[in-house]
Amino acid sequence: MISYTLIRSKRKTTEIQVRVDGVIVRAPKRLGIGEIDRFVASKEAWIIKKQAEIEKQLVAVKNQPKVNLLTKDELTALANQALAVIPERVVHYARIIGVDYGRITIKNQRTRWGSCSSKGNLNFNCLLMLTPLEVIDSVVVHELCHRKQMNHSKKFYEEVYKAYPEYDKWNKWLKDNGNAIMARNVVLDKTGKSKDAVTSPNLSTREKAKILALEWQAGDDLEEKLAKELREEILARHLVLQDFKMAKKV
Repeated sequence: MISYTLIRSKRKTTEIQVRVDGVIVRAPKRLGIGEIDRFVASKEAWIIKKQAEIEKQLVAVKNQPKVNLLTKDELTALANQALAVIPERVVHYARIIGVDYGRITIKNQRTRWGSCSSKGNLNFNCLLMLTPLEVIDSVVVHELCHRKQMNHSKKFYEEVYKAYPEYDKWNKWLKDNGNAIMARNVVLDKTGKSKDAVTSPNLSTREKAKILALEWQAGDDLEEKLAKELREEILARHLVLQDFKMAKKV
């Protein structure tokens, strides 16, 4: 039986997340534990496969030669670049896809390039600024297409390819080069000590603590202007809206 951490909430689906720190199952509050166990058991092969992929990635990172880790100033510079570039790409592709969105947030993350919440809030990793613009576009399109399909189904990828035909090419680039880029980031615990497989730079505990909490959001004025412009266009045309996940409706 697969060991997992159960998180219940007000939701209508059961979802499995396979992460570096274990398997997370998110389920509706009233769903019986027996049904949850059966769902997890039915996906055991898929979970084991994803765990093996994560382990392979971790081994690859550990076997990499010493890398130049990013400093706080470099991370801040990347975040500022991301704030200047990514919101504009979101507006551009949101028009093409025909969706709206909520808040845009730029984060310093080690496991994800982007995410889209059920409310349409978008998160993007500042490390995307170390990739080609085509890769940034592929991530933006991926997350915006979740506004139509909150899954990774065939219909979801149909939307992705329709908006960005070269998605596979640049997604492969990110898979091939993403680990090396992520390895330049610093992952810290609450005490400021590095949890990374590589050697941390000579930063003070205070500086490390600042990196730990590093997060930026698009300025309200810019975000409100872009969001308002897009929403008006959508309404006028009467348009509708690498953690691994698997979900099902209950």
